[in-house]
Amino acid sequence: MNIALDGTPVSDAPHTGIARYTEQLAAALAALHPEARITLESRPRNAGILEGRWWSIGLPRRLHEIEATLFHGTDFAVPFMSRSAPSVVTVHDLSPMRAREWDMPATAHGVGRRLPGAIRRAAAVITPSERVKAEVLERFRMAQGKTFVTPLAAAATFYPRPVTSASEYVLASDYVLYVGSGQRRKNLDLLLRVFGRMRSRRALRLILVGGEPQMALQSEVTQMAGVSDEHLAQLYSGAAAFVYPSLYEGFGLPVLEAMACGAPVITTRETACGDLAGDAALLVGGENEQQLEQALTTVLERPALAAELREKGMARARSFTWQRTAELTWHVYELALQGARL
Repeated sequence: MNIALDGTPVSDAPHTGIARYTEQLAAALAALHPEARITLESRPRNAGILEGRWWSIGLPRRLHEIEATLFHGTDFAVPFMSRSAPSVVTVHDLSPMRAREWDMPATAHGVGRRLPGAIRRAAAVITPSERVKAEVLERFRMAQGKTFVTPLAAAATFYPRPVTSASEYVLASDYVLYVGSGQRRKNLDLLLRVFGRMRSRRALRLILVGGEPQMALQSEVTQMAGVSDEHLAQLYSGAAAFVYPSLYEGFGLPVLEAMACGAPVITTRETACGDLAGDAALLVGGENEQQLEQALTTVLERPALAAELREKGMARARSFTWQRTAELTWHVYELALQGARL
C-alpha cells in the first residue's frame, strides 16, 4: 500500500485544525501499518506551468510517478481526474457551503463551489462526526453508501501540565481561555460581551489564542498567535475555564484538547462540540448570553464542580485516540479500493 495524503494544509496553514488532523493521521497510519508507505503530497513551491495546475495535472502526474495506491484528500479536495489511484475525501463540515453567510475568506467560497464535485469523484467520504455525516447525506445524494465517520483525537502533547511560577503564562488572576479563529460562526463576540460584564465584578482575564488580526479588544483581554503546542497545552492546563461558544462545528478539536489538559469546558449544545463533550462539559445555547454567563460564573465560583469537570473531561478525552482514527480510516481505504458501497 502506497497512501498519499494531501499535504497542502501542513505546508500552507500549519496552525490550523486541518493541518493537525493531516499530521496526526499520517503519523498514526505509519505506526499502525509500518509496511505501508505514507506520504504527504503538496504543490511544489516553484511549480512550473503544469505542476501549477495542481489538482488537474500536477497531482495526478505525481500520484502516477510514485505509484500511489490511493489518495486521501484531507482538506475537502481530490484530483479532478486520476486513473492511477482512487480517492477518499474528508469533509470536515459544511461551513464552506455557508461561506457568504458567515463572512468566511474567499478560499472558503472556492471550497464550497468545488465540494460537490469532490464528493462525486471520491470513492469514499470521511466525516469527523455523525452530525456532519447526516448533513452530507441530506445535501449530497451521491454520498449515499460511501460516507463513514472517523472521530479525531487530541495529540499526545496535550495533557495536564504543572503550572509553575517560572512560566510566562502564569497570571495574577484567573483566566478564561478561547482557542480558534474569529470567524462569525465561532461566536467570539458573544464571549467578549459576557466577559465585558463579568470583569467588572471580579479579577478575571480572557486569553484568545487566534481570533482575527487587529481585533479591537477591551482591557484584560490578551490575544496570542503562533503559540506552540507545548505552550498551548500549558494555557489549557492553567485555565479556570475553556469557553468554545461556536454556532457550528464539524467536530470541535479545541474542546477535546482542552479536556485532555484538564480544563473545565463550556461549549454549545446544538453543535458537534456538544455531542463530543457530553456530560464532561457545561453546555449552553449558542445564542444565549445569559446561559453562557451563568455557566462561566458557576465554574468560577464552584471549585468542586470545576474539579469534577476536569476529571470527566480527561476521562472523556482518553476515549479518543489517533490509533482508533487510523484504524477506522484504514478500513475506509480498504473499502474504497474494493469499490465497496455499504
